[in-house]
Amino acid sequence: MKKKICICGGGANGIIAALFFEDKNFDVTLIEKSNSVGGILRPNKSANYQLDQGFWMPNYTGIKEMDDFFDKIFVKKKFNKFWYRKKDIAGSIINKKFDPNSSFPNFKTYSKKIQKSISKQILKNKIKIDYSNNFKVNLDAYLNKRFGNIAKNLVFKNISKKFWKLSPKKISSAAIKVVHLGKINLFSEKKSLQLKKNPNIDEIITYPNQFKIPLNFIKNKTPSFYPKNYGLSNFLDHLLPIVKKKIKLNLNSQISKISIIKKKINICANNKNLKFDYVLWCGPNKELFQLFSKKKINLFHKPIKHLTFYALVDKKINDGGIYWYWDYDINNSVIRVSFPSNYSYKNSFKNKKIIMFEVHEDKKIKNIESYLKKYLLERKIIKNNNSFKLIPNSTFSRYFFIPSVENIKLENNIINILKKKIPSNLFLCSAQISNFKFYFDDLIKLVHESYLKIKKNEF
Repeated sequence: MKKKICICGGGANGIIAALFFEDKNFDVTLIEKSNSVGGILRPNKSANYQLDQGFWMPNYTGIKEMDDFFDKIFVKKKFNKFWYRKKDIAGSIINKKFDPNSSFPNFKTYSKKIQKSISKQILKNKIKIDYSNNFKVNLDAYLNKRFGNIAKNLVFKNISKKFWKLSPKKISSAAIKVVHLGKINLFSEKKSLQLKKNPNIDEIITYPNQFKIPLNFIKNKTPSFYPKNYGLSNFLDHLLPIVKKKIKLNLNSQISKISIIKKKINICANNKNLKFDYVLWCGPNKELFQLFSKKKINLFHKPIKHLTFYALVDKKINDGGIYWYWDYDINNSVIRVSFPSNYSYKNSFKNKKIIMFEVHEDKKIKNIESYLKKYLLERKIIKNNNSFKLIPNSTFSRYFFIPSVENIKLENNIINILKKKIPSNLFLCSAQISNFKFYFDDLIKLVHESYLKIKKNEF
Protein backbone atom coordinates (compact mmCIF):
# COMPACT_ATOMS: atom_id res chain seq x y z
CA MET A 1 0.00 0.00 0.00
CA LYS A 2 1.27 3.45 -0.90
CA LYS A 3 2.30 5.68 1.99
CA LYS A 4 0.19 8.81 2.34
CA ILE A 5 1.99 12.16 2.37
CA CYS A 6 0.55 15.66 2.63
CA ILE A 7 2.22 18.73 1.17
CA CYS A 8 1.03 21.84 3.03
CA GLY A 9 1.44 24.90 0.81
CA GLY A 10 0.99 25.14 -2.95
CA GLY A 11 3.81 27.51 -3.86
CA ALA A 12 6.57 26.57 -6.31
CA ASN A 13 8.38 24.36 -3.79
CA GLY A 14 5.12 22.70 -2.71
CA ILE A 15 4.17 21.82 -6.29
CA ILE A 16 7.59 20.31 -7.02
CA ALA A 17 7.58 18.43 -3.70
CA ALA A 18 4.17 16.97 -4.53
CA LEU A 19 5.22 15.83 -8.00
CA PHE A 20 8.54 14.46 -6.73
CA PHE A 21 6.91 12.31 -4.04
CA GLU A 22 4.25 11.11 -6.48
CA ASP A 23 7.07 10.07 -8.80
CA LYS A 24 8.49 8.08 -5.85
CA ASN A 25 5.18 6.17 -5.59
CA PHE A 26 3.59 8.01 -2.66
CA ASP A 27 -0.11 8.81 -2.38
CA VAL A 28 0.11 12.63 -2.38
CA THR A 29 -2.36 15.26 -1.19
CA LEU A 30 -1.58 18.97 -1.56
CA ILE A 31 -3.36 21.41 0.76
CA GLU A 32 -3.48 25.09 -0.19
CA LYS A 33 -5.36 27.80 1.73
CA SER A 34 -6.07 29.98 -1.34
CA ASN A 35 -8.19 29.09 -4.36
CA SER A 36 -5.20 28.28 -6.63
CA VAL A 37 -1.65 26.96 -6.45
CA GLY A 38 1.48 28.63 -7.78
CA GLY A 39 2.63 31.32 -5.34
CA ILE A 40 5.24 33.43 -7.12
CA LEU A 41 4.48 31.59 -10.36
CA ARG A 42 1.05 33.21 -10.55
CA PRO A 43 1.17 36.21 -12.87
CA ASN A 44 0.26 39.81 -12.36
CA LYS A 45 -2.40 40.49 -14.99
CA SER A 46 -2.93 43.67 -16.97
CA ALA A 47 -5.51 44.06 -19.72
CA ASN A 48 -3.37 42.41 -22.40
CA TYR A 49 -0.45 40.77 -20.57
CA GLN A 50 0.45 38.19 -17.96
CA LEU A 51 3.48 39.62 -16.14
CA ASP A 52 5.97 38.10 -13.70
CA GLN A 53 5.55 39.15 -10.07
CA GLY A 54 9.28 39.88 -9.86
CA PHE A 55 12.58 38.53 -11.12
CA TRP A 56 12.79 34.82 -10.37
CA MET A 57 14.86 32.25 -12.22
CA PRO A 58 15.10 28.93 -10.33
CA ASN A 59 18.36 26.99 -9.97
CA TYR A 60 19.09 23.32 -10.13
CA THR A 61 20.15 21.86 -6.77
CA GLY A 62 23.37 19.99 -7.53
CA ILE A 63 21.69 16.81 -6.23
CA LYS A 64 21.63 14.33 -9.14
CA GLU A 65 18.39 12.60 -8.18
CA MET A 66 16.51 15.88 -7.88
CA ASP A 67 18.10 17.52 -10.93
CA ASP A 68 17.31 14.45 -13.04
CA PHE A 69 13.72 14.90 -11.93
CA PHE A 70 13.84 18.56 -13.01
CA ASP A 71 15.04 17.47 -16.46
CA LYS A 72 12.18 15.01 -16.58
CA ILE A 73 9.47 17.61 -15.93
CA PHE A 74 11.05 20.81 -17.34
CA VAL A 75 11.52 19.55 -20.89
CA LYS A 76 13.99 21.14 -23.34
CA LYS A 77 11.22 21.97 -25.76
CA LYS A 78 9.65 24.43 -23.32
CA PHE A 79 12.43 25.57 -20.96
CA ASN A 80 15.79 27.29 -21.35
CA LYS A 81 18.74 26.04 -19.33
CA PHE A 82 21.47 28.56 -18.46
CA TRP A 83 25.04 27.43 -17.74
CA TYR A 84 28.30 29.08 -16.69
CA ARG A 85 28.63 32.61 -18.09
CA LYS A 86 24.98 32.64 -19.15
CA LYS A 87 23.83 31.95 -15.60
CA ASP A 88 23.11 34.72 -13.08
CA ILE A 89 24.28 37.52 -15.36
CA ALA A 90 23.26 40.41 -13.17
CA GLY A 91 24.58 43.96 -12.98
CA SER A 92 24.62 46.91 -10.62
CA ILE A 93 24.37 50.67 -10.45
CA ILE A 94 26.39 52.86 -8.14
CA ASN A 95 26.88 56.63 -8.45
CA LYS A 96 24.38 56.47 -11.34
CA LYS A 97 26.88 54.40 -13.34
CA PHE A 98 25.45 51.24 -14.86
CA ASP A 99 27.80 48.24 -14.69
CA PRO A 100 26.49 45.14 -16.55
CA ASN A 101 29.64 43.16 -15.70
CA SER A 102 29.00 42.48 -12.01
CA SER A 103 26.09 42.53 -9.57
CA PHE A 104 28.39 43.54 -6.71
CA PRO A 105 29.02 47.22 -5.86
CA ASN A 106 31.65 48.69 -8.18
CA PHE A 107 34.08 50.72 -6.07
CA LYS A 108 36.03 51.71 -9.18
CA THR A 109 33.48 54.51 -9.54
CA TYR A 110 35.24 56.23 -6.60
CA SER A 111 38.52 58.16 -6.55
CA LYS A 112 41.88 56.37 -6.71
CA LYS A 113 42.57 57.55 -3.15
CA ILE A 114 39.41 55.87 -1.82
CA GLN A 115 40.09 52.71 -3.83
CA LYS A 116 43.62 52.53 -2.44
CA SER A 117 42.41 52.94 1.16
CA ILE A 118 39.78 50.22 0.79
CA SER A 119 42.26 47.94 -0.97
CA LYS A 120 44.71 48.38 1.91
CA GLN A 121 42.07 47.40 4.48
CA ILE A 122 40.95 44.35 2.48
CA LEU A 123 44.48 43.06 1.87
CA LYS A 124 45.21 43.23 5.61
CA ASN A 125 42.59 40.52 6.04
CA LYS A 126 44.80 37.48 6.71
CA ILE A 127 42.22 35.40 8.62
CA LYS A 128 39.10 34.05 7.01
CA ILE A 129 36.06 35.79 8.48
CA ASP A 130 32.86 33.81 7.99
CA TYR A 131 29.65 34.94 9.60
CA SER A 132 27.48 32.92 7.22
CA ASN A 133 26.24 30.67 10.02
CA ASN A 134 25.90 33.39 12.62
CA PHE A 135 22.76 35.37 11.81
CA LYS A 136 23.01 37.21 15.14
CA VAL A 137 25.93 39.28 13.85
CA ASN A 138 24.62 42.58 12.59
CA LEU A 139 25.42 43.75 9.07
CA ASP A 140 27.55 46.63 10.35
CA ALA A 141 29.96 44.29 12.17
CA TYR A 142 29.95 41.84 9.26
CA LEU A 143 30.81 44.51 6.65
CA ASN A 144 33.35 46.24 8.85
CA LYS A 145 35.27 43.01 9.40
CA ARG A 146 34.98 41.96 5.78
CA PHE A 147 35.69 45.19 3.89
CA GLY A 148 36.82 47.75 6.46
CA ASN A 149 35.12 50.86 7.79
CA ILE A 150 35.70 53.05 4.70
CA ALA A 151 33.74 50.77 2.32
CA LYS A 152 31.10 50.16 4.97
CA ASN A 153 30.47 53.84 5.72
CA LEU A 154 30.85 55.03 2.13
CA VAL A 155 28.47 52.61 0.45
CA PHE A 156 27.00 49.78 2.49
CA LYS A 157 25.53 52.00 5.19
CA ASN A 158 23.49 53.79 2.52
CA ILE A 159 22.48 50.52 0.84
CA SER A 160 21.07 49.25 4.15
CA LYS A 161 19.06 52.42 4.66
CA LYS A 162 17.77 52.33 1.10
CA PHE A 163 16.72 48.68 1.01
CA TRP A 164 15.41 48.29 4.55
CA LYS A 165 15.02 51.82 6.00
CA LEU A 166 17.38 50.85 8.84
CA SER A 167 21.08 51.25 9.62
CA PRO A 168 23.29 48.15 9.14
CA LYS A 169 23.60 47.94 12.95
CA LYS A 170 19.94 46.88 13.03
CA ILE A 171 20.10 44.48 10.06
CA SER A 172 21.18 40.85 10.37
CA SER A 173 24.16 39.56 8.38
CA ALA A 174 21.67 37.03 6.96
CA ALA A 175 20.69 39.89 4.62
CA ILE A 176 23.67 39.10 2.40
CA LYS A 177 21.72 36.00 1.30
CA VAL A 178 18.97 38.23 -0.07
CA VAL A 179 20.99 41.09 -1.61
CA HIS A 180 24.44 40.73 -3.16
CA LEU A 181 26.62 42.29 -0.47
CA GLY A 182 29.15 39.52 0.14
CA LYS A 183 31.80 40.78 -2.31
CA ILE A 184 32.98 44.01 -3.90
CA ASN A 185 34.23 44.92 -7.36
CA LEU A 186 37.50 46.80 -6.86
CA PHE A 187 40.44 45.36 -8.80
CA SER A 188 41.34 44.93 -12.48
CA GLU A 189 40.89 41.55 -14.16
CA LYS A 190 44.62 40.82 -13.96
CA LYS A 191 44.90 41.86 -10.30
CA SER A 192 41.73 39.95 -9.39
CA LEU A 193 43.15 36.73 -10.84
CA GLN A 194 46.27 37.13 -8.72
CA LEU A 195 44.37 37.95 -5.53
CA LYS A 196 41.71 35.26 -5.92
CA LYS A 197 44.41 32.61 -5.51
CA ASN A 198 44.21 33.50 -1.81
CA PRO A 199 41.04 31.75 -0.50
CA ASN A 200 40.43 34.50 2.07
CA ILE A 201 40.59 37.28 -0.50
CA ASP A 202 38.64 35.22 -3.04
CA GLU A 203 35.71 35.24 -0.60
CA ILE A 204 35.43 39.03 -0.60
CA ILE A 205 36.32 40.24 -4.11
CA THR A 206 34.52 39.50 -7.34
CA TYR A 207 36.01 39.06 -10.80
CA PRO A 208 35.14 42.39 -12.49
CA ASN A 209 33.78 40.99 -15.77
CA GLN A 210 31.36 38.09 -15.50
CA PHE A 211 31.34 37.65 -19.29
CA LYS A 212 35.07 36.84 -19.26
CA ILE A 213 35.32 35.08 -15.92
CA PRO A 214 37.57 31.98 -16.08
CA LEU A 215 35.45 28.83 -15.97
CA ASN A 216 37.36 27.42 -13.01
CA PHE A 217 35.66 30.06 -10.83
CA ILE A 218 32.16 28.98 -11.87
CA LYS A 219 32.52 25.34 -12.93
CA ASN A 220 30.70 24.09 -9.83
CA LYS A 221 27.69 26.40 -10.23
CA THR A 222 24.43 24.65 -10.96
CA PRO A 223 22.44 25.85 -13.99
CA SER A 224 19.24 27.87 -13.81
CA PHE A 225 16.14 27.62 -15.99
CA TYR A 226 13.21 29.66 -17.29
CA PRO A 227 10.40 29.11 -19.83
CA LYS A 228 11.26 29.79 -23.49
CA ASN A 229 8.06 31.79 -23.75
CA TYR A 230 8.08 34.83 -21.46
CA GLY A 231 6.35 34.45 -18.11
CA LEU A 232 6.63 32.42 -14.93
CA SER A 233 3.00 31.55 -15.56
CA ASN A 234 4.34 29.14 -18.19
CA PHE A 235 5.77 27.06 -15.33
CA LEU A 236 2.26 26.88 -13.92
CA ASP A 237 0.57 26.22 -17.26
CA HIS A 238 3.02 23.37 -17.80
CA LEU A 239 2.82 21.86 -14.30
CA LEU A 240 -0.84 22.35 -13.39
CA PRO A 241 -2.30 19.68 -15.73
CA ILE A 242 0.23 17.17 -14.30
CA VAL A 243 -0.64 18.21 -10.75
CA LYS A 244 -4.38 17.90 -11.37
CA LYS A 245 -3.91 14.47 -12.93
CA LYS A 246 -1.58 12.97 -10.32
CA ILE A 247 -2.12 14.87 -7.05
CA LYS A 248 -5.15 15.17 -4.77
CA LEU A 249 -5.71 18.92 -4.56
CA ASN A 250 -7.45 20.49 -1.57
CA LEU A 251 -7.85 24.21 -2.35
CA ASN A 252 -9.44 26.83 -0.11
CA SER A 253 -8.40 24.61 2.79
CA GLN A 254 -7.64 26.35 6.05
CA ILE A 255 -5.77 24.11 8.49
CA SER A 256 -7.06 24.59 12.03
CA LYS A 257 -5.26 21.79 13.86
CA ILE A 258 -2.43 19.27 13.49
CA SER A 259 -2.25 16.35 15.90
CA ILE A 260 -0.79 12.85 16.23
CA ILE A 261 -3.11 9.83 16.33
CA LYS A 262 -1.42 6.41 16.55
CA LYS A 263 1.75 7.69 14.90
CA LYS A 264 -0.24 9.17 12.01
CA ILE A 265 -0.48 12.92 11.48
CA ASN A 266 -4.05 14.17 11.62
CA ILE A 267 -4.72 17.41 9.77
CA CYS A 268 -8.01 19.15 10.41
CA ALA A 269 -8.82 21.42 7.45
CA ASN A 270 -12.25 22.99 6.89
CA ASN A 271 -13.59 20.78 9.72
CA LYS A 272 -12.49 17.60 7.95
CA ASN A 273 -9.90 15.23 9.47
CA LEU A 274 -7.29 13.77 7.13
CA LYS A 275 -4.66 11.22 8.25
CA PHE A 276 -1.19 10.92 6.74
CA ASP A 277 1.98 8.93 7.27
CA TYR A 278 4.11 12.00 6.53
CA VAL A 279 3.69 15.75 6.12
CA LEU A 280 5.94 18.30 4.37
CA TRP A 281 5.31 21.85 5.54
CA CYS A 282 5.95 24.17 2.57
CA GLY A 283 4.01 27.18 3.86
CA PRO A 284 5.33 29.92 6.16
CA ASN A 285 6.87 28.50 9.36
CA LYS A 286 5.16 31.27 11.31
CA GLU A 287 1.75 29.77 10.43
CA LEU A 288 2.80 26.30 11.60
CA PHE A 289 4.12 27.77 14.86
CA GLN A 290 0.79 29.51 15.46
CA LEU A 291 -1.02 26.19 14.93
CA PHE A 292 1.10 24.45 17.56
CA SER A 293 1.43 27.29 20.08
CA LYS A 294 -1.95 29.01 19.60
CA LYS A 295 -0.03 32.30 19.79
CA LYS A 296 -0.11 35.03 17.18
CA ILE A 297 3.33 36.15 15.97
CA ASN A 298 4.08 39.74 14.97
CA LEU A 299 7.30 40.86 13.30
CA PHE A 300 9.38 43.52 15.06
CA HIS A 301 9.83 45.40 11.77
CA LYS A 302 6.92 45.23 9.35
CA PRO A 303 7.64 44.65 5.64
CA ILE A 304 8.02 47.64 3.34
CA LYS A 305 5.48 48.17 0.56
CA HIS A 306 7.15 47.36 -2.71
CA LEU A 307 5.70 48.29 -6.15
CA THR A 308 6.34 46.61 -9.48
CA PHE A 309 6.04 48.56 -12.74
CA TYR A 310 6.31 47.27 -16.30
CA ALA A 311 7.32 49.31 -19.33
CA LEU A 312 7.79 48.66 -23.04
CA VAL A 313 10.71 50.24 -24.89
CA ASP A 314 12.37 49.95 -28.29
CA LYS A 315 14.48 46.83 -28.76
CA LYS A 316 17.78 48.71 -29.02
CA ILE A 317 18.56 49.57 -25.43
CA ASN A 318 21.79 49.51 -23.47
CA ASP A 319 20.89 46.67 -21.10
CA GLY A 320 24.27 44.91 -21.39
CA GLY A 321 22.58 41.60 -22.18
CA ILE A 322 22.02 40.95 -18.46
CA TYR A 323 18.90 39.61 -16.75
CA TRP A 324 18.63 42.23 -13.99
CA TYR A 325 20.59 44.66 -11.78
CA TRP A 326 20.55 46.04 -8.24
CA ASP A 327 20.46 49.80 -7.80
CA TYR A 328 22.69 50.64 -4.81
CA ASP A 329 22.25 54.43 -4.91
CA ILE A 330 20.31 55.91 -2.00
CA ASN A 331 18.99 58.96 -3.88
CA ASN A 332 16.23 57.11 -5.74
CA SER A 333 13.54 54.56 -4.89
CA VAL A 334 14.39 51.94 -7.53
CA ILE A 335 15.60 48.68 -5.95
CA ARG A 336 15.95 46.38 -8.93
CA VAL A 337 15.42 46.46 -12.69
CA SER A 338 14.94 43.33 -14.82
CA PHE A 339 15.18 42.70 -18.58
CA PRO A 340 13.01 39.61 -19.22
CA SER A 341 13.65 39.60 -22.98
CA ASN A 342 17.25 38.56 -22.25
CA TYR A 343 16.25 35.29 -20.62
CA SER A 344 13.08 34.48 -22.52
CA TYR A 345 13.68 33.74 -26.19
CA LYS A 346 10.06 34.23 -27.15
CA ASN A 347 7.77 36.93 -25.88
CA SER A 348 4.52 38.61 -26.78
CA PHE A 349 5.86 42.14 -27.04
CA LYS A 350 6.44 42.17 -30.83
CA ASN A 351 9.09 44.79 -31.63
CA LYS A 352 9.42 45.98 -28.06
CA LYS A 353 11.40 44.93 -24.99
CA ILE A 354 9.85 44.75 -21.56
CA ILE A 355 11.55 46.31 -18.53
CA MET A 356 10.40 45.47 -15.01
CA PHE A 357 11.04 47.93 -12.15
CA GLU A 358 10.86 47.04 -8.47
CA VAL A 359 10.46 50.22 -6.46
CA HIS A 360 9.87 51.04 -2.80
CA GLU A 361 6.68 53.04 -2.49
CA ASP A 362 7.48 56.76 -2.55
CA LYS A 363 4.57 59.18 -2.21
CA LYS A 364 6.78 62.05 -3.37
CA ILE A 365 6.83 60.65 -6.92
CA LYS A 366 3.92 62.31 -8.72
CA ASN A 367 4.40 60.96 -12.27
CA ILE A 368 6.00 57.51 -12.12
CA GLU A 369 6.25 57.14 -15.92
CA SER A 370 8.28 60.35 -16.27
CA TYR A 371 10.34 59.43 -13.20
CA LEU A 372 11.31 56.00 -14.58
CA LYS A 373 12.00 57.30 -18.08
CA LYS A 374 14.30 60.00 -16.68
CA TYR A 375 15.92 57.36 -14.47
CA LEU A 376 16.88 55.24 -17.51
CA LEU A 377 18.03 58.25 -19.54
CA GLU A 378 20.37 59.48 -16.79
CA ARG A 379 21.99 56.05 -16.60
CA LYS A 380 22.22 55.83 -20.40
CA ILE A 381 20.17 52.65 -20.56
CA ILE A 382 17.84 54.26 -23.11
CA LYS A 383 18.37 57.18 -25.48
CA ASN A 384 16.14 60.18 -26.02
CA ASN A 385 14.70 58.73 -29.21
CA ASN A 386 13.68 55.49 -27.51
CA SER A 387 10.01 54.99 -26.86
CA PHE A 388 9.12 54.37 -23.24
CA LYS A 389 5.63 53.56 -22.10
CA LEU A 390 4.33 51.96 -18.92
CA ILE A 391 1.93 49.12 -19.61
CA PRO A 392 -1.53 50.39 -18.55
CA ASN A 393 -3.04 48.92 -15.38
CA SER A 394 0.12 46.98 -14.60
CA THR A 395 1.24 48.42 -11.27
CA PHE A 396 1.26 45.76 -8.57
CA SER A 397 2.29 45.79 -4.93
CA ARG A 398 3.81 43.26 -2.55
CA TYR A 399 5.77 43.53 0.68
CA PHE A 400 9.56 43.50 1.10
CA PHE A 401 10.66 41.55 4.21
CA ILE A 402 13.09 43.40 6.51
CA PRO A 403 15.88 41.03 7.68
CA SER A 404 16.48 42.96 10.89
CA VAL A 405 18.42 41.30 13.71
CA GLU A 406 15.20 41.11 15.73
CA ASN A 407 13.12 39.66 12.87
CA ILE A 408 15.76 37.04 12.07
CA LYS A 409 16.17 36.09 15.76
CA LEU A 410 12.40 35.72 15.98
CA GLU A 411 12.37 33.46 12.93
CA ASN A 412 15.21 31.35 14.34
CA ASN A 413 13.40 30.97 17.69
CA ILE A 414 10.27 29.86 15.85
CA ILE A 415 12.21 27.23 13.90
CA ASN A 416 14.01 25.92 17.01
CA ILE A 417 10.77 25.66 18.97
CA LEU A 418 9.05 23.92 16.06
CA LYS A 419 11.82 21.35 15.75
CA LYS A 420 11.22 20.41 19.39
CA LYS A 421 7.43 20.35 19.08
CA ILE A 422 6.75 18.71 15.73
CA PRO A 423 6.74 14.92 15.29
CA SER A 424 9.54 13.16 13.41
CA ASN A 425 7.26 12.50 10.42
CA LEU A 426 6.59 16.22 9.84
CA PHE A 427 9.28 18.09 7.90
CA LEU A 428 9.99 21.81 7.52
CA CYS A 429 10.52 22.67 3.84
CA SER A 430 9.92 26.42 3.79
CA ALA A 431 12.23 29.43 3.95
CA GLN A 432 14.62 29.76 6.90
CA ILE A 433 16.60 32.93 6.32
CA SER A 434 18.39 32.55 9.68
CA ASN A 435 19.74 29.22 8.40
CA PHE A 436 20.58 30.77 5.01
CA LYS A 437 17.88 28.67 3.31
CA PHE A 438 15.88 31.06 1.22
CA TYR A 439 15.92 30.42 -2.53
CA PHE A 440 13.96 27.82 -4.49
CA ASP A 441 16.92 25.42 -4.73
CA ASP A 442 17.49 25.73 -0.95
CA LEU A 443 13.89 24.69 -0.31
CA ILE A 444 14.03 21.83 -2.81
CA LYS A 445 17.16 20.56 -1.05
CA LEU A 446 15.06 20.45 2.15
CA VAL A 447 12.44 18.46 0.23
CA HIS A 448 15.10 15.98 -0.86
CA GLU A 449 16.56 15.73 2.66
CA SER A 450 13.05 14.90 3.90
CA TYR A 451 12.70 12.23 1.23
CA LEU A 452 15.98 10.60 2.27
CA LYS A 453 14.86 10.51 5.92
CA ILE A 454 11.53 8.98 4.95
CA LYS A 455 13.25 6.46 2.69
CA LYS A 456 15.60 5.48 5.51
CA ASN A 457 12.66 5.10 7.89
CA GLU A 458 10.69 2.96 5.42
CA PHE A 459 13.49 0.59 4.49
